[in-house]
Amino acid sequence: MKFTIDYAIVIVYLLVILVVGYLRGRNEHLLDFTVNRRSTSTMLLTASSLSTVFGVGSLLGVAAESYRTGISYGLSNFFVVILGFIVMIWIGPKIKKFGDSYQAQTLADFFAEKYSISVSTLTSIITIAAFLLSTSVQFIGIASLASVLIGVSWEVALAVAAITTIAYTAFGGLRNDIATDFVQFWVILAMFVVMIPFGFIKAGGIEIFKTFPASSFDPFAYGGPVFFFGSIILGALVAMTSMDVWQRTYSAQSEKTVKRAYLYSLLISIPMYLLPIIFGLWAKHLFPDIIPEQGLFTLMSTILPVGLLGVGFAGILAAAMSSIDSTIIVGSTSFTNDIYAKFIHKRANEHHLLNRTRLFAVLFSAVALLIAYFIPNIVKLIVLATFLTLNFIPVIFGGFFWRRANKKAAFWSLIVSTIVLLIGWFTIGVNAWLPAFLSSVLVFVLGSFFAKQKQ
Repeated sequence: MKFTIDYAIVIVYLLVILVVGYLRGRNEHLLDFTVNRRSTSTMLLTASSLSTVFGVGSLLGVAAESYRTGISYGLSNFFVVILGFIVMIWIGPKIKKFGDSYQAQTLADFFAEKYSISVSTLTSIITIAAFLLSTSVQFIGIASLASVLIGVSWEVALAVAAITTIAYTAFGGLRNDIATDFVQFWVILAMFVVMIPFGFIKAGGIEIFKTFPASSFDPFAYGGPVFFFGSIILGALVAMTSMDVWQRTYSAQSEKTVKRAYLYSLLISIPMYLLPIIFGLWAKHLFPDIIPEQGLFTLMSTILPVGLLGVGFAGILAAAMSSIDSTIIVGSTSFTNDIYAKFIHKRANEHHLLNRTRLFAVLFSAVALLIAYFIPNIVKLIVLATFLTLNFIPVIFGGFFWRRANKKAAFWSLIVSTIVLLIGWFTIGVNAWLPAFLSSVLVFVLGSFFAKQKQ
């Protein structure tokens, strides 16, 4: 980036985030780190939900895949998010009620109460694996931006970006996350505000969409009909399988807060999830021969004037950081709460567990960093991460609504579906979710239906 004012804007943004994180992270207790003492307001929960789900996978990933194959991936992602918020308006208050009743801190706490410790532990292991992949995605996005900003190699940028983000996240936990997410939400929104008019003018208005081949508007171009319709059908249920959603829902002030926050998130997210598709198409029209993952950066560097370019880059940083702090918190909290405190150090006090949670946040991030180095593909990583938790759906529904649901059915449903998914991922690719999900449903339903009922 050539202009001093743009550097200054990005630096000011980072300083604001660090200051807010430091002030919010002082004198913190374990419940602050994990569930923000169950005191999050409607406004903060709305901003945190939007800024977290609108991460690199939704911004850079959708823009890159729109550049590569057209609207298909972005449209399926749109349905996943919109329908997910609709479901959370319904089931979110039930999750909040459970969290308050059992003082839950993780998704695995739900599985422990409804099924058994073995099911809870298995859930936590799968969750940690999925969020390792998600964290890697955010690292890739931050590194890509850092390499553009300061002109160093991608590998060096990845290391620097990761160290900075890990330090800020491990210190503050969910309390810090929610406060900084509020700032990051407005920075992301500012990025969109400056991108829309300049991109529209530079790309040539509505007429440019007539220059694209019909394949660019084929909803089945990415993954085919199975992937697309699977996004619509199962997208509504994806949010309820993600532990970061459960943690934020636990953190709300009340059940009414949860319902209002997810309703507002739904309304605001509709334009936010369509714009990255347009950005990708604009980049394809203006720069037809670049690497797709560089499309959004190149578009920004070309269309935005001095000053506003800094706002654009700060917006991408905000999208990455608002997701990465949540994914790191999920990984470290899952290990501390569901494995360390239950199997390794059962009598640990709160201060000890808080320190261990921060330590595990660093270790978790280091593993995610290695994954980012060896698999720097945003879309592949985020899709696999989503598929891993998709198999939780029947077990969660069973825990809430089916009296016949039992621990053996839940355990083997998760085991079988995860094995099927991993085998399918390396053989049939992005459509591996279908046999995996069907196996999770089949094993769970049959195992629950034919189990002996307790007298």
